[in-house]
Amino acid sequence: MKGLVPDLQNTVITGLFITMGGFSGGCAPDHTGDYHASRTPRTAEAVETNGDAGNIPAGLLQAEFFGIYDTPITLTEGRYAGPAFVAGGSSRPRVTLLQELVTQGDLDADSADEYAVVLAENSGGSGSFIYLALLRPRGNAFVNFATTLLGDRIQVNALNVVGGTIRASVLVHGPGDPACCPSEHTQRSWLLIADRLSEIKTYRGNLIYGHETRAFTLCEAPGGEEPRGDDNKSCTGTAWWVADGTGGDLPAAYRTLAVRPYAPVYVEVRGAVGPSPNAEFARPYERQLKIVELKRAGKAHPGTD
Repeated sequence: MKGLVPDLQNTVITGLFITMGGFSGGCAPDHTGDYHASRTPRTAEAVETNGDAGNIPAGLLQAEFFGIYDTPITLTEGRYAGPAFVAGGSSRPRVTLLQELVTQGDLDADSADEYAVVLAENSGGSGSFIYLALLRPRGNAFVNFATTLLGDRIQVNALNVVGGTIRASVLVHGPGDPACCPSEHTQRSWLLIADRLSEIKTYRGNLIYGHETRAFTLCEAPGGEEPRGDDNKSCTGTAWWVADGTGGDLPAAYRTLAVRPYAPVYVEVRGAVGPSPNAEFARPYERQLKIVELKRAGKAHPGTD
């Protein structure tokens, strides 16, 4: 496992390019233009923190973790070795906390830091399963409250907390890569929503943003495939409650493009899906989409109103 490489230093989020359009009764607009955010989104304003293998709280190396096996495990000096699968055999479940990839930051806006760690699991075969886990300090100990699998035989080269977002620089398998040796660089990010890790992805759909309704209706291509560009044929699929994490750019764009209250606007966004909040207007929705970046906005797709 490679050492920590500082990642995403001095992050700058550029202004958004938006194809501007109006609509009436589901018709296409008769003009186009640009909509530009008035400022940099707030998600870029926080200081990045990096892992530090030489300054890790001792409690992390003795912590209990769940979500890797059917029952919790407890580390001893950063390692766990379970009983052999066969009496006298050498193959046994093993978990190692990668000390060069420990980082911390406030993920839930409560003014207290959470800790993020990476764990590698191997049970004697060729696979090495990589997990991301979150913990909160409790006295001198740490309590694990969220764990998610990142993949098999990937390499995490950097782990940081930036503006309440967990970011990882990862090597994954590209076309033709042998199982042992991933070579394709990628960036992955997660938000903490209702104490669950939710990965940030790109979504396309119709947005309605008002006082009583803040809904995102997912566009789906034929066969359930992810739509590409403007090829979406249906925006009548799954509906999620919307939480704005863009610092106000999302509602500003909606107000610019919507020709009447609660009219749909097509958007391409980056965000994470989690449980819907227990709020009056959000209760009809089982899930929420927290949007952290608005990539594009324009006319609603045909067949929607």
